[in-house]
Amino acid sequence: MSAWSLSSIKLKKEAEDLASNQQKSKKTIRQPISEKHLVEEWKKYTQQKLKEGASNIGSVMELCIPQLEDETLKLVVPNGTNKVELQREGETLLPYLRKRLANDFIHMEITISQEKKEELVYTPEEKFKKLATANPSLQRLKEVFGLEH
Repeated sequence: MSAWSLSSIKLKKEAEDLASNQQKSKKTIRQPISEKHLVEEWKKYTQQKLKEGASNIGSVMELCIPQLEDETLKLVVPNGTNKVELQREGETLLPYLRKRLANDFIHMEITISQEKKEELVYTPEEKFKKLATANPSLQRLKEVFGLEH
């Protein structure tokens, strides 16, 4: 599906309508948000994106379910590309969530996870050292039987 699908246009129209209504009325809504309701709406939006064929953002949204802290959606993504994708999607996503959750003060805070990269081992010596750190008995067996790497 293209970015110009009816459902995509509908979501963008809802966001634009909400923004224009906010500017006209200048009234702000601040209903309490439950994390359960937030996650439900997040998943609905994600499924809509996947149906539209936006598999990249849909996959990113499936991977990172937001944690709610006051009116801040805390998101942790694995890399900078996912962060940029979510920031771009925020232009449509935030108005959608604000409308559905009846809270005009919702905002996102996206951080990149600092996962440790796994070392790659290539030579037999490196492989043995890696296995020996996980299982020190291997070093003892090597010494007892006089084995090489």
